[in-house]
Amino acid sequence: MKWICLVGSKDITTGRDITNAVINCAEAHHIDLKNLIGITTDGATSMVRKNTGAVNLIMEHVKALRKSAQVLNMLHVMSVIVRVSNSILEIEGGNSNFHKQK
Repeated sequence: MKWICLVGSKDITTGRDITNAVINCAEAHHIDLKNLIGITTDGATSMVRKNTGAVNLIMEHVKALRKSAQVLNMLHVMSVIVRVSNSILEIEGGNSNFHKQK
């Protein structure tokens, strides 16, 4: 087992504090959290609280990362759609500038 980060905490640590520490550590070590598939805890309230626990907050962050990655992946799909649309318009003798490529 290898420790990546050891972060000090206040007397009372909230789910948000833990979430920020995890995200900051991951970013500092170039760890892509969208590949995260699970979290193990000791059952502490700050970890497992329904809306404000670290597990929920971290997984919400991961979902947002995955969603933004899906949007970026769709740019490639859109470029293919534009090329195909322009080809169809060209074949039909129409204007082949369905969407100008940048």
